[in-house]
Amino acid sequence: MYGIPRRSHMSRLTQPAEKGATSFFVEPGLDWVEGDRIALGPTSFAHDRSEDNFVLEYNNETGLVVL
Repeated sequence: MYGIPRRSHMSRLTQPAEKGATSFFVEPGLDWVEGDRIALGPTSFAHDRSEDNFVLEYNNETGLVVL
């Protein structure tokens, strides 16, 4: 592994995100930055429903993530 150590390795949605959404809210105060690769896990038992994407923008005050 390489890169800077992170304070948090996981977060949860704070508001529902619709299918196909390119932005959503997680908890504020994370150390996420543009270019971070994040995995989005499913909320069902279907293990193959996860996806990953890159953060284009993260608002540290509101928790808004734009992919």
